Amino acid sequence: EYMGSHDTLAELIGPVFTNPMAQEKPAWIAHQNEWCESPWLGQKLGEKLTRFYAIRWLLSYPLQRRTFVFSLTIGELLLLTLAALLLAANFSNNTKGFTGNCGIVAGVVCIVSATRNSVWAFLCGIPFERTLIIHKFCAYLVVIIGIWHAYVSGMNGSGLIFIISMGMLIITSYYIIRRRFFEFFLVLHWICLPIISISGLVHGAGAILIGFAAFGIDMIIRYVYLVMFRNPRKVKATCLPANVVRLSFEKSQRPFEFRGGQYAFICVPKLGIFQWHPFSISSSPDDPVVSFHIRVLGNWTKSLQEMLLSGELSTELDVLIDGPYGSPMVDLDSDRYQIVLLISGGIGITPMQSICNELMEQFTRGRKLIRVHFVWTVRDREIISALYHKDFLQDKAPTSLPMPFVPDLISVPHSASAAAAVASPSSPLVTEFFLSQPRDQATVENPVENIHPFAEQSIRHGRPKLDVTFEKIHQLAIDSKQSRVAVLCCGPQALTKNAVELAKKFSKEGVRFDTHFELFEF
Repeated sequence: EYMGSHDTLAELIGPVFTNPMAQEKPAWIAHQNEWCESPWLGQKLGEKLTRFYAIRWLLSYPLQRRTFVFSLTIGELLLLTLAALLLAANFSNNTKGFTGNCGIVAGVVCIVSATRNSVWAFLCGIPFERTLIIHKFCAYLVVIIGIWHAYVSGMNGSGLIFIISMGMLIITSYYIIRRRFFEFFLVLHWICLPIISISGLVHGAGAILIGFAAFGIDMIIRYVYLVMFRNPRKVKATCLPANVVRLSFEKSQRPFEFRGGQYAFICVPKLGIFQWHPFSISSSPDDPVVSFHIRVLGNWTKSLQEMLLSGELSTELDVLIDGPYGSPMVDLDSDRYQIVLLISGGIGITPMQSICNELMEQFTRGRKLIRVHFVWTVRDREIISALYHKDFLQDKAPTSLPMPFVPDLISVPHSASAAAAVASPSSPLVTEFFLSQPRDQATVENPVENIHPFAEQSIRHGRPKLDVTFEKIHQLAIDSKQSRVAVLCCGPQALTKNAVELAKKFSKEGVRFDTHFELFEF
C-alpha cells in the first residue's frame, strides 16, 4: 500500500510550500549562494563575493547572445576567432621558434582548461564541463601546430613522442570510444601526461610546465582538500525500481553546501579507486539530506547495483566525493529572470528538480518570481513507481518541495479530484509531466507496477508540445513586461536541441529566451 494510513496526499506531506523555518530565515539576497560554484575559493570568501558575481554577469552576459552562425554564442565565436588567428599566425611564419611558441600557447591552455578549480575559469564564470570543450579544441590545435612545426624545423625524437602521445589521447577521446572504453581512456591520460611533460621539456618547450603546475595544484585541491577533508565519506545506498540507485547522506555529517543543478564526482573504492563518475545532485540545497539518483546504464552503475543487490537493498557505503561543480550559464541567482522554464527528460529531471526546489525556497524568502514552468517527459513508468518505493517514503526525505522526482508534489494537478494536493494559490509553479510510453492493460491490473494514483492525476500521456509551451511563456513575458526568460534543459539530445531551437524562434517582440543545457560529456 502506497499511502499507508493517510487518506490524502496533503496528509502525507503537509502543505507543499510550507516551511516551518521560513520565519527564521533571512530575506533572499541576489548572488548570495553563487560562491558554491567554486568549493575551494568560495567557501573561504562566501557571501563577500556577491558584488563580484553581479559585475561578472554584467560583463559576460553580452557574450552569451546566440548568433545566426550555427546558433553559436558571441563568446564561442570569439574563441574560434582567436584560434583561427593563432593558426593563421602559425602557418604564415616559417621560423622554428615562432611555430614552437604557438604550440606552447595552445598546450598550456589545453592543460589549464582541464582543471576543475582554475582561477581563470572562476573569473570568467565558465564551469568545468564547459572548459572541457576548450580543452578538447586546444588539443587538436596542439597536434596541428606541432605537425607544422615539425615540417618547418624538422622532426626529432622528443617532438615525435610528444605528437604521438597527443594524437593517441585525441583518438581515444572520440565519443564512441570514450563512452565504451572509459577506463582505458582515463588510464591512457595518466600514462601520457608524464610522457608529454618530459618530452616537451626535452624538446625545449619548458613553458608547458606552467600548465602542469596548474594541474598539480588542482589535484591537491580536489583529492586532498575536497575529498579527504571537506566532503563526507559515508552514504546510504538504496536500490529503487526502474534501475535507479539512490545515494544519500545527511548534512549533519559534514557541511556540504551546493547550488541547485550542481553535480559531484563520486568514487566507490570497492568498485575501483580510479573510477570517478559525475552525477547530478537531486536534492534541494535547503534540504537536510543530500541525495543523488543514479540511473543504471553503464558498467560502473551496473556493478554498483549488483553489489547492493547481493546484500541488502539499502546499505551504508564508503565513498569519495569530489565537488560540487557546475553552474548555469544564465544568471539564475539574481532577479534578472522572473520567468523560468525548466525542461527535463527521463533521469535528466535530477538537476532540474533541484533547481526548481531552490527557486521555490528563495520564493518563500522574498524572491520575485512570476512563473516557474516545469516540464518533465519520461518513457519508463517504473521511474515514477520507483519514487513511491516504501523505503523511499520511510526515509527522512525533505517534504518542503519536494521529495526527489515525485511529480504530484510539485505539480498543479489538472483534475478537480486532485485539488487537495494543490499548493498555495500564489505559487508561481506550473508543471507539465508526460508519460510518453503507452500503458498496457496488464500494467493497469497490477497495482504493484502501476503508477501511484495521486501521481496519475498529475501526469499527461503523450509527448510534450514544447512549441505551445514556449508560445504561452512568450505571451506571459509580454503581458508581464519581462524582456528575458531563462530556459534550462537536461535530457536527451533531441529534446535539448528542440528546446534551443524554440528558444531562438520565440526570441522576438522584445522578449529573449536565454538557454542553458546540461553537459555531461566527460
